[in-house]
Amino acid sequence: MNDSRYLRLLACLQDAKEQLDAAEPEHVRALADELPETDPRVFLLRMAARMAEQHRAGIRELLLKFNALEEEGA
Repeated sequence: MNDSRYLRLLACLQDAKEQLDAAEPEHVRALADELPETDPRVFLLRMAARMAEQHRAGIRELLLKFNALEEEGA
């Protein structure tokens, strides 16, 4: 299936994964750790790091499944 919409979707997923990789969740957590626990940004920073990791993993899994389908010739 080399439909242009399919290829565009794969490109968008790859771009999203790269953007989430660039978010560097480990650095965001380190920034949160430098702030006092009473700072409201600590919760938001940790939530952002967790969301970036979860979405990055989900997108990576989708890309792997798409690649597997391509190898099977679907």
